[in-house]
Amino acid sequence: MVDVFKRAYEELEAGRPCALVILENLKGSGPRKPGAMMLVLNDGTTEGTVGGGTIEKNIVDTALESIAEEKLKRVSLTLREGKGDLELYCGGEVEFLIVPLLPKERLLIFGGGHVSKALVNLARQTGFRITVVDDRENFDWSGFPRDVNLINKNYEEFLENLDVTPSTFIVIATDTHEKDFLVLSNLLRRKTLPGFLGMLGSKSKLNTFKRRLNGDIRERINYLRTPVGIDIGAETPEEIAVSILAELIQVRRKRSEDR
Repeated sequence: MVDVFKRAYEELEAGRPCALVILENLKGSGPRKPGAMMLVLNDGTTEGTVGGGTIEKNIVDTALESIAEEKLKRVSLTLREGKGDLELYCGGEVEFLIVPLLPKERLLIFGGGHVSKALVNLARQTGFRITVVDDRENFDWSGFPRDVNLINKNYEEFLENLDVTPSTFIVIATDTHEKDFLVLSNLLRRKTLPGFLGMLGSKSKLNTFKRRLNGDIRERINYLRTPVGIDIGAETPEEIAVSILAELIQVRRKRSEDR
């Protein structure tokens, strides 16, 4: 059990979601007793056991759904001859509780300009795990906190290895509209959209981007929040950062209520 909790901690610290499976109830005979636990990682591998074999195969599939949907799930299995499809004849019934374990929301900011710098200094006080990526050569990171993950890399290369989940919050604020479009179009093509997708800009910029997108991706742009931030009449980078953070918190709270 210690190994399960230790691995769960490691996964969450690395920003990877996982699911804790608990054998909650047992009627009759079964391969493990109530209280047995197993951790299901985001890639389907496991730590610990709640019975092995076809039991765990069934549970892993449901646990991955729990992670993707970010919702608790319960599974009941019958281990009797002629019932169910597990081909196990222990003679009992088992009930499992599956709890998705989700890391702190990751705030990923594309572009390290004045608004981004102000947003980072505010957001780091509200529990986000923050990464800022900027593609400009020899970019000056002075003014950014040292505890923030700062990446100087080509956006296309960075996006190739980016894993986006519902716990990923993204703000697009690069130094050019073309780079904004590159990042946005890449994200909209993905099977999984981030939990928050916002972009600095105007309605005119949004309409231009819409015309450049094709097919289903054009419809998905409605998911984008732009101009990003709650309308408070913000003008300075610091004021705009406050408005963006307010919207980020609003979405994060709503997500917590919906789980």
